[in-house]
Amino acid sequence: MNVSMYTGQPSRRAFDRFNGEQVLFIINSYERLSGCTLAEALQIEDMIANQLPLEVKSEISVFHWLKDKKEATTFLQN
Repeated sequence: MNVSMYTGQPSRRAFDRFNGEQVLFIINSYERLSGCTLAEALQIEDMIANQLPLEVKSEISVFHWLKDKKEATTFLQN
């Protein structure tokens, strides 16, 4: 039985932007909070790959960065 270590909530575990399972875990965590679409999930994946600052080191800090970034983007679009 292969149980993923990426379950529950984002934690202080080190984040590796090159680990596809961990990126998907963050996207799924964000989706549970916001109910994002597939297009938004793909945008989130791109944001993590291309915009995530190097100093963001843990899952929880990535999650908060993403939430703040998406809220700012949503605010600017309205």
